[in-house]
Amino acid sequence: MTHRNAPLTVLGRQRAAAQVIERGRPIVHVAAEFHIARSTLSKWVGRYRANGEAGLQDRASAPANRPTRLPDWVVELIEHWRRTRKWGSSELSVG
Repeated sequence: MTHRNAPLTVLGRQRAAAQVIERGRPIVHVAAEFHIARSTLSKWVGRYRANGEAGLQDRASAPANRPTRLPDWVVELIEHWRRTRKWGSSELSVG
């Protein structure tokens, strides 16, 4: 299934990348024809060259890591206080 925000399907991405790689057409022209950004097509062309068709598959848009994310025990503690003590944001805030 295609990601709902994806500008093209996997097949469309493959066709666009093939125009650049196999036919040697400029990225700017192909991007304009497919109604996508040059930077997006450049990214797809690089992925296609590196990994073939597998490089054009849909990817998760979530970040790989979240360095400022709270530890699980803190989230559980906050949820516990909200349920048992009925604390809101003002009681939970520091300072």
